[in-house]
Formats: sequence, C-alpha cells, structure tokens
Amino acid sequence: MSAHSTNLVPAKFKQQSDTSLTKAQLRVRNTTRMALFVPGAGQLSNRNYFKAACVWGGMAYGVKYLIDNTQDLRNTRLSLIEAVNQNAGFATINTLTERETYDQRFRDISWLILIGIHGLSILDAHVSANLQTFDVSEDLSLRLGFFRLPHESALGLSLNWRPQSKTNQHL
Repeated sequence: MSAHSTNLVPAKFKQQSDTSLTKAQLRVRNTTRMALFVPGAGQLSNRNYFKAACVWGGMAYGVKYLIDNTQDLRNTRLSLIEAVNQNAGFATINTLTERETYDQRFRDISWLILIGIHGLSILDAHVSANLQTFDVSEDLSLRLGFFRLPHESALGLSLNWRPQSKTNQHL
C-alpha cells in the first residue's frame, strides 16, 4: 500500500478520536460499551439500579429456559434414536420427530429471548446515558406568534420552542 492510500477512506468511516469528544459523549460511549460486554453494567453506570436488577432477572429467565429447552431437545433426540434402533412403529417415530421439531423451535426461541433481552438492555443504557444531559428544567420557553411566509400573501401561526442549554441558564 502506498502512503496516500489512507486518504481514500471517507471521513464518515474514520473513528473519532477520544480527544475531540465532549465529556458527555465519552460517558455515553463508555456506558454503551460496558452494557455491551456486561449485562446490567450500563444501567449501573446510569444509576438505574432497579433496571439493572430487571436485566439480571431477564437474563436469568432466558438462561433457565434455554437450559430447560436444550435438555428437553436432547432427551427427545435420545428417545428418537432409541426408537429408530429398536425398529419402533411409524407412529412412534413420527410422534418423536414432531416432538423434536417442537423442542428445537422452543430452544431457538430461548436463544432469541436471551439475545433480545441483552439487546434491549444495551439500547436502554445508551438512551438513558444520552437523556442524562437533556435539559429538564422548568425554564422551557414556548412562544406563540404570527409570521409571514416569504413570497406568500397569507399570515400563518408559529409555535416556537427554545429550550435553554444547561450552560446558558442563570441561577
């Protein structure tokens, strides 16, 4: 590769350095990363302790049913192998095959539940971290007024919302 090949990467794909991020952006990034690798860590970082307990309960629920459904599938497969080896009747083998399909479906759903709970916990941690910097003060101004559209002869009604940033607020 030539020395100029690094310039071929579009700017939107280049990773932003940590020095150019604000403190709030770094906090959101770190919270999301923690939530990605450790279930409930993002909620703990955001001081949402009840949500962390809910995440852990959901993960325990998912793991319990994953283990139960995997064991049911294993038992059904062993019964099916035994029935085939003993030359059991068509009805028995057919019933066990249907039961295997049923158990496999529920085992797969258990995986989806587990992955879904983890994904929702990551999303919740990210959104909560972003909302912690949102202005929720009582001084949100709402102004009602008339305006005139350019190149139009009619008047219109305008509704403007101008929240104050936390840095611009007066104590």
